[in-house]
Parts: sequence; structure tokens; C-alpha cells
Amino acid sequence: MHKKLSVDWYRAHDKTDSAPAIARYSKYLAMIGLKANTIRLYTLLVRVYLEAIGSNSTSPADAQKFYAGLQDRKISRSAINNYAAAIIKYQTMLGKPVKLTFLKLNNSLPYWFEEEDIVKVFDACKNQKHLAMLKCLFYGCLRPGELCNLDIPDYDSENLTLRLRETKNNSDAIVYLSDDAARSLNNYLQLRPEVGIDAIFVTDFGNRFTSNNVNRVFLYWKKVAGVQRFGTAHTFSRHSPASILVKNGCDLRSIQSIMHHKDINTTLRYTHLSDLTKHEKQIKYLTISSILKKCHKRNECTRVNIYVC
Repeated sequence: MHKKLSVDWYRAHDKTDSAPAIARYSKYLAMIGLKANTIRLYTLLVRVYLEAIGSNSTSPADAQKFYAGLQDRKISRSAINNYAAAIIKYQTMLGKPVKLTFLKLNNSLPYWFEEEDIVKVFDACKNQKHLAMLKCLFYGCLRPGELCNLDIPDYDSENLTLRLRETKNNSDAIVYLSDDAARSLNNYLQLRPEVGIDAIFVTDFGNRFTSNNVNRVFLYWKKVAGVQRFGTAHTFSRHSPASILVKNGCDLRSIQSIMHHKDINTTLRYTHLSDLTKHEKQIKYLTISSILKKCHKRNECTRVNIYVC
């Protein structure tokens, strides 16, 4: 009996080396003024696009075919729109522009955490660095990317503020921390080693945190806390504070400022949560007894004024 040779005679699928194209694309995005977080996202999405097509020199037809396939997959509309934006810019860089339709987003608010969920996560977190991160996220109403971009000079320990550079709206902003959040941040900074970079929050390897790192930290402590409600770090630090502010009766203009929303329509997503607050205020202020009491006082004042005159 002859032993079969262990040779695979079938030609393996040639994988596209997308690294040079991605490097060029990253420089192009920086040149047209995109932020670092956006560049990281778009390069990641375009890498997936190039590997799916199997070529760095993609055509508009390739882009259309890939985009059509995305709509058949179970991914969110915002994710599809991110792919579309990234691919459009890549094709423009190649000089082979393509038009892709952006999907209309559902402006409803599907998930948020209640106050008791927030407390459970804080109580469960035993890591001082992670606790400082979570409290800065929540009380500062920060996006994970904004937390990652914070440098030590951005923290004003006297006024308990953080300076955000290049927010989602391409502008700087000042956010305020609670005493509790500042206390946790100060405790962490006393333990933070010198690692050669200015980032406030650094990984155990001495690198700046990424949004994915932050999300993993949150999901880990949410699991430890036993919180079953669905939601990511963005839900925890953006949707939840805004929802709690609305439920506690804060006016929308103040919430817009706190959340640094450019458009008030973004803030209006949270108004459906204020129904309970509106009901409580209606019961408190729209009562016949209070109206009659005010009318009685007004009549008494009128009689007194007539008598005096």
C-alpha cells in the first residue's frame, strides 16, 4: 500500500494585501479633515470592504454590490450608513466615485439604563481605574471616544471640569463632573504611573484606551453587577443620563447643552420619557383647590384695597 502524499494541489485563494491601500486611505481621510476616531472607524470598514471584494482597485459596481449585500444582513441602519460613508470616500480617493443611498434612521430611543442599574454597576466595580472611567462617562455624559481623547491637562480639579477637544460636532466643549466622579478620578490619578503619554486613561500596557476597550470594560462590570438590561457603554453614558434628566423634570434646552447636542431634534428623542413627570406636575399644579385658593387671596387683596381707599 502506497502512502498518499500530503500535498494540497489546489491553489489557495489569494488574499488581498489591503495594508498599502488602507494606509493611503487613512492619510487621505486625515487630509480632508476627519477626526481620528472617524478615521479609525472608516479604515476598519473599508478593510472589510476590500477583503470582501478581493481587490484594492474597486469599481463603483463593486461598491453597489457590496452595499446591496449589507442590507440583507442583520446589522443596524446606522452601521450600514457608516459603511456607505466610508466606501464613498474610498471610491472618491480612487477617482471612481459612487453614489450610495443613506438609510433613514429610526429616531426612537430603544434602550437606556434606570438609576438602579447605574448604582449596581458602580457598586460592582472594584477596579479604581475602571470606576473612574465609568463615573466620568456617566456624570460627564461622554461618548466613549471622548473619554479616550482626554489628556491630563484637560482636567481642572479645582472647578471639576473636563475639556473635550474635537467632539462629534467638531468643536470643543466643557463638561462638569459630580463630586463623586471627581473623587474617583483623583484616586485613580494618584495611582496612575508615568507612561510617556498625556492620556488620562491608559491601559495596563501603557497605551491610550480605544472606544472598543471602554465598551468591553463597561460590559464586563455590567455582567458582574447582574444587570440584564440590554445596552452598551454609549447607552450607559449618553442615553441613560439624558433619560434620567428628562424623567426628573430638567428642561430640554438645558439637556441639549449638557449633552452638547448640535440639533435640538436630537434631544427631542427623549421627550417621551417625560410623560410621568408631566403627569406629576399636572396633578401638583392643576388642582381646583389651588386655583380657588389663589382666587380667594386675590379677592381679599381687592377688598382691602377698596377699604383703604
